[in-house]
Amino acid sequence: MKKLALTSLLSLLLLLGFNQNIYAASVGEKLTSPEAGWTRFDDKDPNIIYRGNWRDNPGSLYYSSSMKLTSSIGDTASFPFFGDKIRIITDSNTDHTNKLNIEIDGALESFTLNRSAGGQYLVYEKLNLTNKWHTVVITTTETKVSSIDAIDISKDGLLGDSTIIERVNVTPEESSVVLDWGQMGLATTYSIKRSTISGGPYKTIVDDLKQLKYSDTDVINFKKYYYKIEAYDDSGNLIYATKDYSVTPPYAAVESMEGFTPPIGTTAKATSTYSNQTADKALDKSLDTKWNASVPVASLELNFPRRLKMNFIQLAAQTTPQAQVDYTIFGLKDGEWTQVSPVSTRTVSANTQMRVLDRIDITEGVYSAIRINVDARSSWASIHEVTLGIMSELPIDPDFPGTETPTPDPNPTPNPKPEPSNPSVPTEPSQPTSDRAILVVTLDTGLEKEFDLSMKEVNSFISWYEGKQSGSGTASYAIDKHNNNKGPFSTRKDYVIFNKILTFDVSEYSTK
Repeated sequence: MKKLALTSLLSLLLLLGFNQNIYAASVGEKLTSPEAGWTRFDDKDPNIIYRGNWRDNPGSLYYSSSMKLTSSIGDTASFPFFGDKIRIITDSNTDHTNKLNIEIDGALESFTLNRSAGGQYLVYEKLNLTNKWHTVVITTTETKVSSIDAIDISKDGLLGDSTIIERVNVTPEESSVVLDWGQMGLATTYSIKRSTISGGPYKTIVDDLKQLKYSDTDVINFKKYYYKIEAYDDSGNLIYATKDYSVTPPYAAVESMEGFTPPIGTTAKATSTYSNQTADKALDKSLDTKWNASVPVASLELNFPRRLKMNFIQLAAQTTPQAQVDYTIFGLKDGEWTQVSPVSTRTVSANTQMRVLDRIDITEGVYSAIRINVDARSSWASIHEVTLGIMSELPIDPDFPGTETPTPDPNPTPNPKPEPSNPSVPTEPSQPTSDRAILVVTLDTGLEKEFDLSMKEVNSFISWYEGKQSGSGTASYAIDKHNNNKGPFSTRKDYVIFNKILTFDVSEYSTK
């Protein structure tokens, strides 16, 4: 008998608990706290705008011990909210108004506050609204008491200005742009759009983003970008789009050095390395580290992630002991290495006097890599840091305007039978006369020296070389630098040492 009674009691408790979970308050009932699926806002919430003769009325019967009331006709309380349902909570009494108008998105309804006395009654509700921003205006119609105590809306809803306050930060960093922003209404996902033109057209660079931060690393330094952020709700509806924000990613610099550090993604390699003083130490933005070779003559090569337009380089270096160091810069352009600076001699101090050297001007141009040949003579080849006179960075992405890649004509005019310009007078191709040549001297260190000379000068060099090989002549030969002459000098010559020459190459060409 006791067991049966206990079972009946448990069943009753479960039934009561179940009914409690599915119970929903009805209009006219007391509701002192929001039910599950709802959130409550007090009448003093700053997002509710009161116009007219509303006043505070304190009392323990009211939510948060206070409510707003008025006895004037035409007073209003208005606010926007985001959600799919709304309830009005306030007091009732027999002296209260019979008709308080409410407009939701312009649709007019009314409700009454005239019933038995008490506080925190559910006096109005509207369910099954579209989950979006709504505008609510409550208007008094009588000189009887009208009041507002609290407002309940969807649990995840928002009460406030439907124009979301933009809290967007766009931070330029070397080779990247970092965007972070505040929550935009009930948005659950975001899209980041980017353009190189103010106002677009925009390209979506990331979609369905759930976090409030994104780092765009597919950017070119010194190039101006425009970003905007779009916010979407659970159903994929666009609920907000920001204005566009402009930003230009910078290059990093090294204090006391001219120019900029090689861009992120640059790789370094050297022909020789001593211990852990590897090639990458020459582009780590620190003067305290260095690339150090185990030999006096060595090369440091930097390969860039994109082509760079440059006009100089600057080095920071030190040697042991102090030395006169020769630097020769080569640039990789269209797959070919070309000497882009004369041999530049700099005085490099000993260990305790590491110094930033005078910059080395190079032939202004667009390069995908540079190679620095170092001849430290009586010391080890060593470079603490390299900076570049970067003028621009050339994209290879066809989505960016300004690329050097030509755009083909989408509608070319076919010409299956091209006519020669002068078919009646055939011409014989003229035979070029070789009056000049490019002389490339390769030293036993792998260093290449390139000279643009007349054939007379080339033949003179060959005669010296063959004579020395036969046992006569000077140990060195002076080659005139001509157009490579820099500075207020009447002439500058590059001396090549016979026993340092591994091979040389002569490429003749005509200027006629």
